[in-house]
Amino acid sequence: MRIVLLCQAFTDFLEYLLLQLYRLRDKFLNTSSRLQTTASLLAEIVDHGDQVQSAVKQIILDRIQITAMEITSITP
Repeated sequence: MRIVLLCQAFTDFLEYLLLQLYRLRDKFLNTSSRLQTTASLLAEIVDHGDQVQSAVKQIILDRIQITAMEITSITP
């Protein structure tokens, strides 16, 4: 459930970023390029949702494992 919430939060952030870049597209250089990149990233997340979820799950498992090793190395 937390992974889904994390993916949703990340997608919400990217959507917010996309809207901000769209509003600023005429004021700054390279905004159109950033807008296209962000839109592409959102599309990839949608297209590869299962892979994104797997990647997030692996990152979380790795962090848990590292933390567990750190805790056991500190414990006398």
